[in-house]
Amino acid sequence: MNLDATNILPLTAGHAAQLAALHQAGLHAGFLSSLGPRFLTQLYAAIPATASGFGFVAEKQGRVIGFITCADRLGALYRQALKARGLRMALVLLPAMFRWGTVRQIGETLLFPARIEDKYPPAEILSIVVDPAARGSGVARDLMNLAFTEFRRRGIRQLKVQVWTENPAAKRYYEKCGFRLAGQTLHHQEMQDIYVIELT
Repeated sequence: MNLDATNILPLTAGHAAQLAALHQAGLHAGFLSSLGPRFLTQLYAAIPATASGFGFVAEKQGRVIGFITCADRLGALYRQALKARGLRMALVLLPAMFRWGTVRQIGETLLFPARIEDKYPPAEILSIVVDPAARGSGVARDLMNLAFTEFRRRGIRQLKVQVWTENPAAKRYYEKCGFRLAGQTLHHQEMQDIYVIELT
């Protein structure tokens, strides 16, 4: 057995806590990170419980060093995630519900798919994060390729990813993967670039 080997596996609820920690470390500036690790754990546990969501994790010696999460239809994923673990999410968020700004942003997040799905593909890469120590090892490439394969298996040939406009490194990465800039939108009072790819 090669202890240094990296294994890529389908996302399960058992990975959720490690994904939450990686998310907060790698995507610390986003709105979801502001909701805290307990909420993120519930969110990542909900994704594999839905029909519209899926993901993959890269493990090394039992530790998650990278992950990717996806939705074949973002609005449907939100509805299914709320049905699967909505009560647990609400309990975790209860203290935040006394802050109007947080309530407004949650509402914006839930309504966002309906606002843009008439213009952009409903399928989406939600997040991809790799531990800094594992960057440059090909883990991100392998995760993305597996996601593309699963999208194709589901009959999806076009998908999008949203990137904060002030994140040039992420934009370069997605362009390297074959995504092309398709437009911009304002979300949570910040401009986002929307990239789209056609899977052949």
